[in-house]
Amino acid sequence: MNITYKKWNSTLTTSNGKSVTSLACIQKKIDDIGVLMIPLDQDNTDYQEYLEWVAEGNTAEAAD
Repeated sequence: MNITYKKWNSTLTTSNGKSVTSLACIQKKIDDIGVLMIPLDQDNTDYQEYLEWVAEGNTAEAAD
């Protein structure tokens, strides 16, 4: 099973019209099975798995 990760950004517009972009979640792609959106939550087991993957020296794809 091939798993890849991609960062997923969210852009918000403030009340003064300024755009702010930040990391919203991590996208976990599993072969051709589908995509899981992983919240940035330390209690989420998929997020913990992602952090371990990064700690091993891996890098997620950049957000679009």
